[in-house]
Amino acid sequence: MRFEPTGHGNRKPVLLSRGVRLLQAKPVGATGDHLRLTVRHGPVTWRGIAFRQAGAELDAEVDLVYSLQPDVTGQGVELDVLDIAPSALARPLERGG
Repeated sequence: MRFEPTGHGNRKPVLLSRGVRLLQAKPVGATGDHLRLTVRHGPVTWRGIAFRQAGAELDAEVDLVYSLQPDVTGQGVELDVLDIAPSALARPLERGG
């Protein structure tokens, strides 16, 4: 990725996007604790995963704090969602773990 180097001594970039259209969100994982997301921001559609956030409050438009990570195929990029909230709440978001 072009944001590298990351790792020891180089923190992973954390990004914020507001007013992102939520196309799909479904619980995944053995206990359904995680969310597999599909979102659209402008002309781009992204897949993402929100670990331990299956109970998050969602709406048609959301605000996201996220990092980028390789997708499961290793050929593309997906969002590692650290925090998510409905855009209408305009609540401060956190960087997450």
